[in-house]
Amino acid sequence: MYGSTWVVTREKAERIREELIKRGGIEENPKNIYEIWRIRLGNSTFIYYTSNKLYSTPSNEISEIWELIDLIIKSENSNFKNYLLGFDETGKGEPFGPLVLAGVMIPKEILKNISLEFSSSDTKKKHKYEYWEKLLFYLNSIENLKYKIDLIMPREIDRFNINMLMDLAYEKLLSILIHNVPFKDLRIVIDNYGIGNTLNRYLEAIKEKGAEIITISDSEDRFIEAKLASFIAKAHREKFLKKISEIYRIEEEIIKGNLSDIYVRDRFLQYKNQDFWFVRRSFGEKKIKDKPSFINMIDEEGRVLCFFCGRVSYQAILDNHKFKCLYCGKEIKDLELALKYKYGVIRIEDKRVIEMILDILKHKNILDGFNFILPEDSLQAFLPFRDMGRILIETKNLYPKYIELNLQGDSIVFSLIRNV
Repeated sequence: MYGSTWVVTREKAERIREELIKRGGIEENPKNIYEIWRIRLGNSTFIYYTSNKLYSTPSNEISEIWELIDLIIKSENSNFKNYLLGFDETGKGEPFGPLVLAGVMIPKEILKNISLEFSSSDTKKKHKYEYWEKLLFYLNSIENLKYKIDLIMPREIDRFNINMLMDLAYEKLLSILIHNVPFKDLRIVIDNYGIGNTLNRYLEAIKEKGAEIITISDSEDRFIEAKLASFIAKAHREKFLKKISEIYRIEEEIIKGNLSDIYVRDRFLQYKNQDFWFVRRSFGEKKIKDKPSFINMIDEEGRVLCFFCGRVSYQAILDNHKFKCLYCGKEIKDLELALKYKYGVIRIEDKRVIEMILDILKHKNILDGFNFILPEDSLQAFLPFRDMGRILIETKNLYPKYIELNLQGDSIVFSLIRNV
């Protein structure tokens, strides 16, 4: 004889609770902090957990109740949009490593394929690396589940308002995931970290076209799509921190530690004074940071705007590690950030360019955080940078916007492509 388990939202769980009591169920006190309520009905106990899991202990007398719960769950799912999009991030309050943002799209028809093992997992608990690796492997095995991650680098957070950077990153992730999907079929859930005007305007425009938009604090506790996004972000960040720890020989308890620990704080101060790309030097400092005004270097048509000569172009030149205007040749400082947040994807096929980009990654940080589309025979050389969270890598270009690299003499031409 087996029990039965369901994954239910808080709202539907309350309806189930009322139905159980109506049919003679007796409420009992929760036995631990993970239980929200428990009700005994017949010879079975129904327990609803903080993980949104509802469990009924084994019984052969309440099959009708189980069928009722199935109907309630089914009615809940039938009210969903055809695609559920969830967004969340991790690493915002940490001194080491990149901030990782994730967006996931769940087609309505595969909700049932999201296992209870995943739905009941808790991203806020500490787990060994193998735990995250296993769950991420499972997630990648689910057919038609689509997700993307993005990186905000420590050097960016040291200079610019972190919430405004997140607005830009989430807008980019959104534009990628909703490409070619009817707006009326979308439900979008974003954890409300303090969303600013830029992202709010973008969300309102999507809402006006028919999408359902939900911005709410602690969204991962209430919406499966946000919970999935939280897990994806956490799993990838754990992988990055593990590799950083190995390469730079930093104890994991330091790189994942809390600065309230004196030993962790002392080590952080040591690393802060060195030129490590993964250290957030401004962590703990109370100062007003700049707005990411670099985004204005890309106009509404997706072209580079030179503030020196006033001309616009779908191309820019990278010469001696400096971005320059195609026309006047003047250096355009911070253009790499504008390109990262507006496009973010770089496709390279020329072997000579690939070697030049590798050299840049070895000596500079100007291309950190970009997603590189590479030929399969060139992947191996880029893996060390991907594994520690400095770049992302893919082999197929399915993006509506991307940057294509080619050679022009000793310089690299960045050509901006828009298939929209």
